[in-house]
Amino acid sequence: MGSKIIYTDVSLKDFTLEAATRVKNDALPTISKLLGNLSLRDHSQRPVTVSVELDEFAFDKKIFRQAKVTRLGDARYLIEIGVGLLGQLSLIAKSIAADKHVLRGRTKCTLLDAAIRKDGREKALGDFIFHYMLTFVLWHEVAHIALGHLDWLKQNAQLNAIEEFGQIQIPENEFIHYQTLEGDADRQASLWTAAVTDYSISSNPFLRYPILADAFYDIGYIYGALFAFLDSVDEDIPLSLRKHPKADIRLGIALSFVEQYLTQYHKDSHSMLMQQVYAGGVKAISTILHAEKRPFDVLGVYKFMAENGHRIDAMQLRSLQHSVTNSSNGSFNVA
Repeated sequence: MGSKIIYTDVSLKDFTLEAATRVKNDALPTISKLLGNLSLRDHSQRPVTVSVELDEFAFDKKIFRQAKVTRLGDARYLIEIGVGLLGQLSLIAKSIAADKHVLRGRTKCTLLDAAIRKDGREKALGDFIFHYMLTFVLWHEVAHIALGHLDWLKQNAQLNAIEEFGQIQIPENEFIHYQTLEGDADRQASLWTAAVTDYSISSNPFLRYPILADAFYDIGYIYGALFAFLDSVDEDIPLSLRKHPKADIRLGIALSFVEQYLTQYHKDSHSMLMQQVYAGGVKAISTILHAEKRPFDVLGVYKFMAENGHRIDAMQLRSLQHSVTNSSNGSFNVA
């Protein structure tokens, strides 16, 4: 693998309503499938209702490039995922898939039928990257609800919403709590995403990886690329006022749960597969979107996770956690 810089123009200056509608319609089946019959009850055992909205017409609104979760009232929440943000993720996915020298699947994956082969590996792999990134982003927002973050903010800071990007009016002494919530949401989203990793690879209707090591290298790269992009949004914000951990810390959190999953389900090969996951992830954060090259700080990752655990205990956050089950009466209404 070369050390090529991947650059993508995510300004959306030429992003049309037609393109916005197309990316929304591409995302909706994945969102509906992931949420499906997922059912939540809050810490008081009340059934929870969650509306999920994607507004392709919101070009001139802040939410267009935003992901946001709002507490509407007792056991009622709203998740908004900006169609512009989805468009940016789609552009990044296409840029990564366009270069034969970045992901191993670009030359080594097998396309499953004639129609897919007609479109080629680049299209199939770009779709795979986009939907994997979308899965993490969606689970991150769901995690804010399921882990009781919004209820904690309402009780302790009189805040009703969590916006993922941009500066909002948060008292400076509350930023450490906000960062704790974001790290916690990354932890849960990583756990849920890792749990569907094998399914994403083995049940993808468009492509297959003949060699599992190549698939997990690419999974690591996709995680790294996602966090490098998300980090670029906060790059000019002082560390003490950032909402999220830096890209390498977020990557480390995610990959630690991939490792946990591999240890459980690929016992004989987990060490080799994990080496590939880390290699892909570190390659991505050092090359994509001109992210600053820096060594991957393994000790820093575990230090952050340990400190975040202590902060969560001190905040008594788990007392507000929701229960998650499968039920025919799911909690989510995807608009």
